[in-house]
Amino acid sequence: MDTIDLWGIRVKPCAPDDVIEWIRNNQGEKKVLLNHNLHSTYLHLTNEKFRSLYSSSDLTLIDGMPILAALAIRRFRRQQPSLSVSQRCGSTDWIPLVGDIDDGIRIAVIGASPSSNSSAVDAISRMAEHGEVRGWSGYAGKEALISEGFESLRTFRPDLVLIGLGMPIQEEFLLDHWDALPTAVFATVGGAIDQLSGQQRLAPRWTGKLGIEWLWRLASDPKRLASRYLVEPFKLMRVTVEFQFERRGIL
Repeated sequence: MDTIDLWGIRVKPCAPDDVIEWIRNNQGEKKVLLNHNLHSTYLHLTNEKFRSLYSSSDLTLIDGMPILAALAIRRFRRQQPSLSVSQRCGSTDWIPLVGDIDDGIRIAVIGASPSSNSSAVDAISRMAEHGEVRGWSGYAGKEALISEGFESLRTFRPDLVLIGLGMPIQEEFLLDHWDALPTAVFATVGGAIDQLSGQQRLAPRWTGKLGIEWLWRLASDPKRLASRYLVEPFKLMRVTVEFQFERRGIL
């Protein structure tokens, strides 16, 4: 994976097809698939537990145009191959292709409300029509899994587990329960479950290519996202400066 020196984060530029191929090649292995955007970058610099999971990630995708731009600048300076906009790959870019992984793929979906989870399971079942999809909500369903020691998840024998509990809860969930979880590829997907279920409106794909998906999402849900998109970037600027000073031994 490439390292973005500005924040000390590691990412792998991947198009959706690349993600599907990676999951296919890692069937039967216990792997972690994460993603980086500005929100996760802020958490990476301020949350030690969050950072520890990212340091052991098997594949970390670029899920934000600022991350793609930062890596593109680094590559340009080093005269390395340029990047494509398609290599900014969010969860809702690659999940619709899960049916291409394997005809009999088994997918577990953990997160969201019971109704949203159920609708997302239906949607993913249509994407992987020859596979099997089962869901557990992010509330009682998740707690039931924990209390039973993940027995029902092991019995289901998933190949791919989508965890949509939001940052940093989903990352802490993986860290806290890793040893009890079955062998599978575990992918953190944030709000993708609600987007796939229709609970939240999915941004048009062209907004991602233009780097304005964040603006579309902010306009769609200002109450929930105003702090993340309008306040947190300034906090990130501050912790970025602190991080750079620490690296240089100034602090």
